[in-house]
Amino acid sequence: MAEFEFLLTDSEQSDVLEYIFKTGAKFIPDLWYREPQCRELTNVGEVMQIRNKLSGPIFLLWEDITTSPLKFDRIEKKEGVFYFLSQGEGGPYMDYFPSSIRHTGHPSLIISGDLSYYNKYWVGDTGQAMKAPQSLKDKYKHIIKFIRSISSRVVVEKRVYWVGHEAAEIIRDGATTNVGDLVLSAK
Repeated sequence: MAEFEFLLTDSEQSDVLEYIFKTGAKFIPDLWYREPQCRELTNVGEVMQIRNKLSGPIFLLWEDITTSPLKFDRIEKKEGVFYFLSQGEGGPYMDYFPSSIRHTGHPSLIISGDLSYYNKYWVGDTGQAMKAPQSLKDKYKHIIKFIRSISSRVVVEKRVYWVGHEAAEIIRDGATTNVGDLVLSAK
């Protein structure tokens, strides 16, 4: 699985989302649905509003490369029947976990996000594994290139994170993160 991790402010996150929307991506949140039908997020504001309520990723799909519909699984709970999207089935797609900043306490807390895709995805009822197409990999590379253009590379405990320039300033001013021993030197 290709994975790219980042820490961004709300402003930086909005810029990234706007860039992804301009690529023609459909944003499908991983939610518990009452019917086996996806909800599509259609603008940056909707993504920013829902991001802290997600228990899973936002699926990014492009009509020009999608070959198989996303697959729903069903679960019965005491509140009724729910449907959720099955990871790795359908697509191909990217998983997008938005970064977020929480101002509920002092200091503020910046939560890392990530962008990833499966090297293989399962096609519907056939059970056939397909390799991620080059077109998905190219879109992934373009998105991470954009994120890199507004951030700096930081290594923490052998993992690479890209920290937005604005996020770095907030961290230097005392904000905490969910990333181990992330320390940024003074500029």
